[in-house]
Amino acid sequence: MVDPRFLHLVFMLMGVPLVVVNPSREFGSPAELLLDFIEIHERMAESLPSEARKMNREILQALRILQRRHRIRWEEE
Repeated sequence: MVDPRFLHLVFMLMGVPLVVVNPSREFGSPAELLLDFIEIHERMAESLPSEARKMNREILQALRILQRRHRIRWEEE
């Protein structure tokens, strides 16, 4: 589950208004949230223009450093 505050920030930075229809107070763990952020940025990279891809790579790099530093991995289901 992605933290709604993150989505709000992403959409705000993109100039897209976000209206919360069904607010939830449930948030995943910080590890889950980090993995969600990585997945979002990996998927966004596919559709970004070249200039934005460079910035996105830098964000992904920082997120992966956090992931390695805290030894966070995807859980096998």
